[in-house]
Amino acid sequence: MIGKLLSLFGGWQGYAVAAGVAALLAGFGTGYLVHRIDGSRLAALKEVNATAALHAVQRVSAVRQKQAAVTEAAAISAAREEAKLETERFHTSERIVVHVQDRSRCITYGLVRVLNGAATGSGTGAGQVAPGQSDDACAPVTWRSFAADVADDYVTSRENSAQLNALEKNVRGLAEAQDGGH
Repeated sequence: MIGKLLSLFGGWQGYAVAAGVAALLAGFGTGYLVHRIDGSRLAALKEVNATAALHAVQRVSAVRQKQAAVTEAAAISAAREEAKLETERFHTSERIVVHVQDRSRCITYGLVRVLNGAATGSGTGAGQVAPGQSDDACAPVTWRSFAADVADDYVTSRENSAQLNALEKNVRGLAEAQDGGH
């Protein structure tokens, strides 16, 4: 081929054209080779990236499954505790009728005022009493209704405590499931 080029171009111009063609062929060959090498590196990087993405999705899925199990267990436990406390509330109201009699001395406005203040957080003296009613005057509250209110408040307090404990346990379980996934 170089001979044909030399015959087309005589003298030094033929050598120059031949050298140019040789340089172009070498450049194209080198470019093609570099492209093939870069292509294989790119393919390897894509494969590594796809594998890493797959593992990340699997880890997240495992963490979510653990967290779902923790949340489900917490919900079941909370439902059982609530049912237990509601049963206790019912049985307590039944026992009030048996054990608390309304025949004894009355409940005083002073006691009602102190308990209402404690319940609302407004202080013991902040409750309004009907005009002309001293702390020693009988309030229009029966012992049975008083006992029912106090017992209901206690059960509600225990319900709130159980809910808070369950929430704390659930949050710890979710955090442990998250940490275990890494």
